[in-house]
Amino acid sequence: MSAPHFLPLVCPRCSDDLAGRAVDRVAFCPACRRAYRVDGGTLTDLPARRATLRPPGDGPLLALPFWIAGEVAVPAFLGSRPLTMARIATRSLAAWRIEDGLAPPFPRGARVAPASAAAVCRLARLPAPPAGTPPVLLAVPARIDGGRFLLPGEAGTLYPDDVHEGRLL
Repeated sequence: MSAPHFLPLVCPRCSDDLAGRAVDRVAFCPACRRAYRVDGGTLTDLPARRATLRPPGDGPLLALPFWIAGEVAVPAFLGSRPLTMARIATRSLAAWRIEDGLAPPFPRGARVAPASAAAVCRLARLPAPPAGTPPVLLAVPARIDGGRFLLPGEAGTLYPDDVHEGRLL
């Protein structure tokens, strides 16, 4: 029986602790504001962007992780309606101001592998991501307003079960 392999969640650039949980596919360095894909026992630098438009309301601000490829966006978090979330995010993507890099709050709960983006697009009847273009992580600010989640520029709401157990773990 082999011993378990532990991956220290330490930034390869600055040696600061990375934010993320063992079940997440992505970890973040608050000091460097960089994202790293967690695959098996390795950390891979991951291109990351953030939507800068803030959602309405006064509730706590959090960031939802999405994979973007071309003109489509699919959730990188577990939720009850991934196809609906992909349609909402893809429809909103053009209106969101997007910048390179990350800023607090950092997205948590990126548990869906980027390779699943093409399958979600197909099932949601969205355009296929461009072949050979790796998905980029996009942090989208959201607010919790009572039992609803609000996205920037989106009139619709996300409900607690749209994000795993009503929160990003």
